[in-house]
Amino acid sequence: MEDILNQSVPCRLSFQDNNLLLEDFTKEDVKAAIGQIHPLKAPGKDGLPGLFYHNHWEAVGDEVITTCLAVLNNNEDCKCINDTLLCLIPKVKDPIRENLSAEGRALGLVRNKVWDKLQGWKMGLFSQAGRKVLIKSIIQAIQVYVMSCFRLSKGIIHEIQTLITRFWWGSTEAKHQIHWGDWEKLCKDKWTGGMGVKDLEDFNQALLAKQAWKLVTNPNSLFAQVMKALYFPSSELFEARKGTGCSNVWQGILWGRELLLKGTRWRVPPNSLVETLINEAGDWKLDALEEKMNKDDIPLILGIQTMRDCGEDELIWNPTIDGEYTVASCYRMKQSEKEGAETSNKSITKGWWIVALAFKFNSKNKELYMESLS
Repeated sequence: MEDILNQSVPCRLSFQDNNLLLEDFTKEDVKAAIGQIHPLKAPGKDGLPGLFYHNHWEAVGDEVITTCLAVLNNNEDCKCINDTLLCLIPKVKDPIRENLSAEGRALGLVRNKVWDKLQGWKMGLFSQAGRKVLIKSIIQAIQVYVMSCFRLSKGIIHEIQTLITRFWWGSTEAKHQIHWGDWEKLCKDKWTGGMGVKDLEDFNQALLAKQAWKLVTNPNSLFAQVMKALYFPSSELFEARKGTGCSNVWQGILWGRELLLKGTRWRVPPNSLVETLINEAGDWKLDALEEKMNKDDIPLILGIQTMRDCGEDELIWNPTIDGEYTVASCYRMKQSEKEGAETSNKSITKGWWIVALAFKFNSKNKELYMESLS
C-alpha cells in the first residue's frame, strides 16, 4: 500500500526537508519564537506581555525553554498553560458588563434616575404649581454633578427633556395629555411668559465653563496641573486645542470654554501698549504718547492718574459685579444670546409680566393666572 501511495502521490518534500521537519525543537527555536512576540500586544494567561520576557530573559529563560521543550518534544500535558481565552465579542453572550462602559451608558444612567423619580410620584397628587417645584428643585438637580463633569449628548438631553415635559403636562404611560407649549416656552424666564425651567444643554455648558474658569484662576490646583500637563503644556487654556484621543472631560471643558471666552475680560487687556506708555516710576512717557497717540488726545491721557504699584493683569467675569464666575450669570448670558436684542415690544411685554408676577396669589391660582396671560 505504501508503494502504491508513493507512486500515486507526487513527492513534495525531499528526504532532507522531511528530516528537518521531524527534528526536535531546540533552545534556539524557543528563544527565536519568544523574540518574535510583539512586546506590547495583549498578554496571555499570566498577564505578562512579551516585553517582560524580552527584558528578563536571563531570569526566566531557562524555565520557559524547559516547559516549551517538554510540551513540544515529549508531548507532555499542556492544559495548565493552554486555557482558552474568549476574546471575540461574538463568542461572549454579554460582552458589556456592569464594570465596563459602552458609549453613553454611564451618562444614560442619569436619564434612568429621572425616570425612576418620576415613576415614584403619583401624577394626580400634584397641581401644576407642585409639578413645577418638583421639576426645578428635584428633577433638574439630579444631573447637576454629571453635567459638571461631562457634556451630555443631545440624545440623552432630549430624552430627559421629553420626560420632564410629559410630567409637566400630566402625561402618563396609560394616558397622554396634550402639550400646550413646547420645551422652549417652558425654559423662558417668567417675565417673558415662560416657567423658568432650565434649558439642560445651556445649563450643561455653563457648568462646564465653571471648570474652565477654575483652570484659569487656580492654576496651582492638582486638577489644573494634571490637565495642563496632558493637554496644553506649552500654552494657556484659551489657546489650547482639542487634539486627538482626548478624554470626555477635556472635550467638555473646551465646550464650556466657548462661553468663558464670551464673558471674560482683562482689567488691562493683554498685549496692550500700556507698558510702552508708562515708565517704571509709573509716569506717562511723553515721547511715546506723541509717537503713538493723536496729539489732541494727549492732554486727556496725561490727566489720567496712573497706578504706582502695578500688579499683574487680572482676568474677571464681566457679567457679575465682583468679577467672579457664577453658573447663574453664565446661564443668563447664554439665554440672552438666544433671545437677541430686545425690541420695544418685548420690553413692554416684559414690563407686563413683571407687573403680573407682583400680584399676591397662592401657587395654584398664580399658575392659572400666568397660563391665561400666555
